[in-house]
Amino acid sequence: SDFVSRRLRQKGFPARKLITHYIGIPLDQLAHPTRRAEDAPFLFVGRLVEKKGADNLLSAMRMLAATSPGVRLDIAGTGPEESRLRAIASGMDNVRFLGWQTPEQLSRHLGTCNAMVVPSQEAANGDCEGLPTVVLEALRAGVPVIASNHAGIPEIIEHGKTGLIVPERDPAALAEAMRQHLDMGDQAMELVTKGQQRLREDFDAARQSRRLQDILLGRVAIAG
Repeated sequence: SDFVSRRLRQKGFPARKLITHYIGIPLDQLAHPTRRAEDAPFLFVGRLVEKKGADNLLSAMRMLAATSPGVRLDIAGTGPEESRLRAIASGMDNVRFLGWQTPEQLSRHLGTCNAMVVPSQEAANGDCEGLPTVVLEALRAGVPVIASNHAGIPEIIEHGKTGLIVPERDPAALAEAMRQHLDMGDQAMELVTKGQQRLREDFDAARQSRRLQDILLGRVAIAG
């Protein structure tokens, strides 16, 4: 992502040796965006570590449930933060910890969820995302994305155009964005459609592989 490139420049890495090359994912099975069931759960997918921001998501869910009692959240993944997160979610019957999921299981969850929530944040030790692949996979599956303004995420999720973006570590803003999504109706699918256009432009695995070959063979210049 450009975010990683900027961080490297800040640390003194020579700009003439840097080029942003986005990871690609296969787009041969791009799903047509379809409106989700009103009672479908929000979905979080990722390793349960600090930089993924699942604790902020749980806080947002408590706020959201106060005005939207039927709202639900599924958390797919495991990691060192799991015990702490389960303690935070104590008494929240609308939250399910699914544990580690196979690709087939994740595909089923993507097919039935309301939206993907990606509340990533910079960890206390400085650990950050690059550009979470789960954002790309959600759009490919036709799933709306609600994410934090963190690392490379805004390079594909533009607020109000390809998804919804909130400041990182801001549960209140996240809860409001999730509430906004629930009220959007078919407009949420329009965001997905535009997000899929961005996928085709810069994140198609076949195209990105050819471009990487050109970079390695010196056919793409690196701006100095």
